[in-house]
Amino acid sequence: MSVFSTYPDNLSQDMNTDRDGSDASTRPAEDCGCGPTYPDNANNNSKPTANHCSIVMGGVLTNPSLSFNDGVRSVDFVLVWEAGKEQASTREAFEHRRIFERNLEADGLQLEREAPENCHGLNFVKIHAPYAVLRDYSEILKLRMPMKECSKIRKGGRTNAILSAAMYMSKFSALKDAPEKTNSFLDRLDSFWESIMSKLRVDPELFPERKHRLTAIYSKDKEYLFDTSSDCFWTPSIRSRIVQFILDRKKFSETSTDDFAFGVARLIDNNVYSAAYPLHDGDLKTPGSMRHLLYTEWASVSTCLKYQPLDYIKDYFGVKIGLYFAWLGFYTHMLIPASIVGVLCVIYSAATVYSNQPSEDVCNYNSSIKMCPQCDYFCEFWDLRATCLQSRFTYLFDNSTTVFFAVFMSFWGACFLELWKRYSAEMTHRWDLTGFDVYEEHPRPQYLARLAHVKRTQIYQYLAEWLTEKELLRTQTEFDDSLTLKIYLLQFVNYYGSIFYIAFFKGKFVGRPGNYVRFFGTRQEECSPGGCFLELSIQLAIIMVGKQFINTFVEMMLPYLLKWWYIIRTIGRKNTMKSSLQWVKDFKLVDFGHMGLFPEYLEMAAFPLAPLFALINNVLEMRLDATKFLSCYRRPVPQRVNDIGVWYRILDSIGKLSIITNGFIIAFTSEFIPRLVYQYTTGSLDQYVNHTLTDFNITVLDYPGYWNYKDGDDYEHTNWYWHVMGARLAFIVVFE
Repeated sequence: MSVFSTYPDNLSQDMNTDRDGSDASTRPAEDCGCGPTYPDNANNNSKPTANHCSIVMGGVLTNPSLSFNDGVRSVDFVLVWEAGKEQASTREAFEHRRIFERNLEADGLQLEREAPENCHGLNFVKIHAPYAVLRDYSEILKLRMPMKECSKIRKGGRTNAILSAAMYMSKFSALKDAPEKTNSFLDRLDSFWESIMSKLRVDPELFPERKHRLTAIYSKDKEYLFDTSSDCFWTPSIRSRIVQFILDRKKFSETSTDDFAFGVARLIDNNVYSAAYPLHDGDLKTPGSMRHLLYTEWASVSTCLKYQPLDYIKDYFGVKIGLYFAWLGFYTHMLIPASIVGVLCVIYSAATVYSNQPSEDVCNYNSSIKMCPQCDYFCEFWDLRATCLQSRFTYLFDNSTTVFFAVFMSFWGACFLELWKRYSAEMTHRWDLTGFDVYEEHPRPQYLARLAHVKRTQIYQYLAEWLTEKELLRTQTEFDDSLTLKIYLLQFVNYYGSIFYIAFFKGKFVGRPGNYVRFFGTRQEECSPGGCFLELSIQLAIIMVGKQFINTFVEMMLPYLLKWWYIIRTIGRKNTMKSSLQWVKDFKLVDFGHMGLFPEYLEMAAFPLAPLFALINNVLEMRLDATKFLSCYRRPVPQRVNDIGVWYRILDSIGKLSIITNGFIIAFTSEFIPRLVYQYTTGSLDQYVNHTLTDFNITVLDYPGYWNYKDGDDYEHTNWYWHVMGARLAFIVVFE
């Protein structure tokens, strides 16, 4: 059974035109918010603003290289193959291209082939989706499209009664302008606040606010509801999405036994084609395109303190990337209070560092206290007073404010997820995603191909699952979520394995002098003289500052290096390829591919400055990512999702895990609990350091730990040690 004997059944079901077209809402259209605007009041005295439609379609209407040679039909997608590449010049490759392009034309797509002389053997196939194809596949994909104005919607020569009533009631909106008694001080305060916020909001002249319109799932038999005559009814994003849907499912072989001989992705893997991509709507330096507008007014670092034009980002890149930047902006705003609290904790710690009695005891000991060597070889006895600086530095992050900050971050994490759910629901309604159901998403063609093999033979099923995909995931959303989860788990171990080792294992099972715990004959590693908490803080600082800086630098420079290498690999080091044609310029960009979009959630309990560094990083990362997407990568095909996917479940799990780890770090890694027990017992922290040291073998040699010497060189834990252990366990219960 072939994949193409399975898939048409789904298509025929989706092509059924007897669907109910009444699924309308007062939400903006999925990929197009343009069209007629509604007045703000009955008298229509509102100030006219720039047309959203002209911004979305500006580059397409003004750039000749975005059209076929006739200057009328738009270029919705481009296929590229290289005549100089051996695998692309074989007879089999020519045959695959011929069959594939013939099937595209049979499905209604229009092709135009060009091979510019100065492009070193590059052949371009421009694709245009005509009106009939757009109508058919808008219905198949169940796209929500903008409807006509209320006054234009008629059925059987009569105006819809409900819409007429709504228009009549809108006349009373002027009642909102009735004067109210207000407080002059509050008015001045509100005016002052509004003047500040106006500098942070996007310029409404450059990015006019989208007007809400009625939308409905497109249906050809109810086309009278939709404003199909509008220039931006089918935007470039919708067109590229429809063409990509077709490219992913067309066969390139007439052999009936090869169920996997379909899709442009496999042709690219086999080097039959070199690239397949939609076009940017213009050059970065040429005004008039949405790409130029976003590059100058959004991607610039000079605008890093301003809000993002999320509606226009979504219109250009699609919902998935739009939600990423919405999440990143929300996360950045939420880091502001966490950063303020963290900085205040560090300021308090720095102001009281010289009043910390344990640190002063270490720094001002009258006698020299010798400590045991920390390793078997090359380690000498060391003086306790030598750890004065480490002791004071440890206090900056290991004091009473540490517990307060950990509790605050636990509440912050819970509030962050709840507030994000609220904000996400607002964006879902605003972008018309509430009716999107993952079960209505079309199956991946790879899923259908494997499904055909499952029905044919069980043996090949197991072999195909092992060699290709471990899971039989039906939709692209499920596939992306599963892949994201696996990548995150691998990166989590890679990034935070050292933190868990320092926090919970290092220095915890070393034994004592004369009876050290050894694994494979090797003595276990001890913490540095400053303690494990100091090492943990340093490690977090390295991750939050060092790794963030390195990763940001690599993420910014890598696309430029890939772009340079891609051009050299294609045309050679000594050749150049200059062209004013947009489809040639975009070929020199880097393929967007399967990129991870959402940043990782980092543990912040033991390092109060982490939110501040994350805030600074996010402010810059938003603009650097925007620059990278606009200048280095080809325009991605928009993908519709209804939320951030598996990332919410990851953040929710990490938030719950962080509460547990915070409690254990404070209880077992920090000195907070031992100091608290000692202070409760004695009333002060005087001689606390001396209390934690134990004489070894009745000499001047001291060993850090809670051991009691007995006759016969025998050691055991003191009662005070068990009191501290009980307090630690009690703290974990209370903290959780």
